[in-house]
Amino acid sequence: MKLVNYFLSCTHIGYKRLTNSNSFCHSKLRGVSEAIGQLFCFCAYWAPFALLLLTVLYVRDDGIVPKFVLIPAIAVLILGVFYQAQDKLLYHPSLPENSRLYVAIPPPSVPFEVVDIVTKDRVSIHGYFLKQSGENLKTAPTFVCFHGNAGNAGSTSVMCLYTGCKVNVLTIDYRGYGRSSGVPSEQGLYLDALAAVEYLHSRTDIDLKKIVLHGHSLGGAVSIHLASRCEWAKDRISAVIVENTFSSIPMVASHLFQNSLPFLSLLPHFFFKNKFKSIEKVHDINVPALFICGDQDEIVPSEMSQMLYNTAGNPRSAFVTIPGGTHNDTWCVSPLYQISIVRFLNKVFESRGIFENPVNTEERIALTWEWQNDISPSRVL
Repeated sequence: MKLVNYFLSCTHIGYKRLTNSNSFCHSKLRGVSEAIGQLFCFCAYWAPFALLLLTVLYVRDDGIVPKFVLIPAIAVLILGVFYQAQDKLLYHPSLPENSRLYVAIPPPSVPFEVVDIVTKDRVSIHGYFLKQSGENLKTAPTFVCFHGNAGNAGSTSVMCLYTGCKVNVLTIDYRGYGRSSGVPSEQGLYLDALAAVEYLHSRTDIDLKKIVLHGHSLGGAVSIHLASRCEWAKDRISAVIVENTFSSIPMVASHLFQNSLPFLSLLPHFFFKNKFKSIEKVHDINVPALFICGDQDEIVPSEMSQMLYNTAGNPRSAFVTIPGGTHNDTWCVSPLYQISIVRFLNKVFESRGIFENPVNTEERIALTWEWQNDISPSRVL
C-alpha cells in the first residue's frame, strides 16, 4: 500500500474542500469519469488477451509484427500490466514478515475455535472464534473483526476487544491472507466479510441480536460496505465500529492532484482498480455506528473519519478521537479506546434514550447530541 500511503500521508489538511458542494465529487463530471472508468477497467482487464490476439492475427510470414499493430499492442500491454499491478500496491498479505505463513493463535487462557468458512465463490477463509467463558458466551456481544491491508487473523489488537470489552470475537484472514485461499480483491473482500457474518448466524451458542462489525483501516471500508446494505444488515448486525479508516482511495488521490496537478484530478476516479468508496455508502447505514481515529495517524488523517461521521448523518452514532493514536496503535495508547467502545455497546444494547425513533429534524438533532455526548471523550475521561 506504499502508493496509497503516500497519497494519504502527503497532507493532513484541507479535507473540508472535499465535502464542499462545488468540489469534484459533487460535480456533473463525476458521472462522466465513472463511465470512463468502467470502460477503462473493461479494456485493462482484457488487455493481455487483446495483445495475444493482435499478435496472432497480424504476424507476417517473416515473423515480424507490423508497427501499426505492435505499437498499440505494447500500449495495451502496459495498460493491462499496470491495472493488474494495483493489487500489489494495495494488498500486503506478507506484511509483517511471514504473515502469509504464520498466523498467531490466541493465548492458552482464551477459549477459541479455528474456523474455516467457505464463501459464495468457493474460497476457503480461515479464522479464529474467541469465546467468552460460561454463560457470557451467550449474553456477550460478538464482534466480527476485519483487519487492514496487512497482517492476518492473529493480530494482537483483537485481544484488547476480547479482554477489555468482554465480547466474543470472530477474526478472519481475507482471501489471499494468512491461511485463507484465493487472491485479494475489493469484491472478494466483501464476499469474505459477508460469509463471516453468515457463519455467525449459523451458530446457536451466541446472541444473534448482538453482532457488531469492527474494521480497522481497509477493514473499516469492508465494514461500511456490509452495514450499508440496509435490507441485509437490519436482521444480521446490530452496530458497526470503524477505526482509522478512509473515505475512499480515489478521493484521497484526487485531493492530492487538486493541490499540485489540478488537470489530473479526474484520473483517480477511473484509473484506480480498487476504490472502496465508503463516502458514498456510509449514509445508507441505519444501525448505530462508532467512528474512532487516532489524532496522530500518519497514514489516514483523522479528518477523513470526521468526514465519514458527518456524511453518515446517523443520529445513533458518535465520533471519538484517541489522543496520541497513530494508524496501527490507536487501540493500545489510551484507555479511552476501550472505554468508548464499552459505552457505545451499552448505548446500543442497554439504554433507551430520548427520541429513539425521531420523526423530525429537532428530534434527530436531540438524539445525535445524546449519543455523541454519552460517548465523547469529555464524558469518558
